[in-house]
Amino acid sequence: MLISDLAKELKVTEKFLLKKLKTLKLKAKDGSLTKIVEIVLRDALAKQGIGEAVKDEEDEAPKKKIVKKKVVSAKGGSASGGKPAVAKKVPAA
Repeated sequence: MLISDLAKELKVTEKFLLKKLKTLKLKAKDGSLTKIVEIVLRDALAKQGIGEAVKDEEDEAPKKKIVKKKVVSAKGGSASGGKPAVAKKVPAA
């Protein structure tokens, strides 16, 4: 996106956006902003009350339910409920 287009959209000057980019230590190449720089800039301006913050794609996508299956071991296990027996250490004399 071009800085001039973003300035028109947010109803601010290009000079203001360039100063904000400088304070955030970001750069625009040939008057064009990369997607991530645009997102960071919009979020910073939203904190000042200018425009709206960019929503994460995760928030927009519906969340899938995760179903966990209980794992049953093939071995019968011991009398302690299927847990393996732990050998006790004997101190050397």
